[in-house]
Amino acid sequence: MINVMENKILGPAIRMGLEQGLEQSREKGRIQGKQELFRDLLIEKFGPLPEWASQRLKSATAEEFKSWAGRILTSTSLEDSLS
Repeated sequence: MINVMENKILGPAIRMGLEQGLEQSREKGRIQGKQELFRDLLIEKFGPLPEWASQRLKSATAEEFKSWAGRILTSTSLEDSLS
């Protein structure tokens, strides 16, 4: 049986694809962790979240979470926290 990973042409392409897949999985895990953390913090501060806020968290990017991180400490409303 031929080991495809040792193939000079296919091996590097497969390895690159695997590495990209792993990085995408890691990033997805980081985003999910941030979603959970922010959800818990917002619930602690403002009580149960309305559907719009839950959807906002689910669709947020890493940059948005970074922007919200400082705001959550000083905001006085859920809307301000997620704007």
